[in-house]
Amino acid sequence: MSADKHYIVDHLEPEIGAWSTLEYVAISSEIGATPSSHFYLTSVAPELASNLPSAIQALPDGQIKVTTDEIPQLKGIQNNRVCLLDPQGKEELSPEDGDRFDWYVFGGILGG
Repeated sequence: MSADKHYIVDHLEPEIGAWSTLEYVAISSEIGATPSSHFYLTSVAPELASNLPSAIQALPDGQIKVTTDEIPQLKGIQNNRVCLLDPQGKEELSPEDGDRFDWYVFGGILGG
């Protein structure tokens, strides 16, 4: 089991709007405060990845990892250690889930 925790937002929209930018900056700031935590923004369109909003560009290096890769392409990801966070899920998270999962995926919840 890895001590590192990985938090992923799968960005499927053609742009990063003002609201999403605020959310991504807030998430990266919270996660960045813990050295063993990593925040990924995946599935970002190539033209968007090279032209990110200035607030995201201003984040310290490594605080947010923006990639055109899809989630299964991330280095080190293990399917059995992934928790897909779904507001419609049948099970609620519990403290014990911290031992079961190293990767937490948020997707399609932030809007444009």
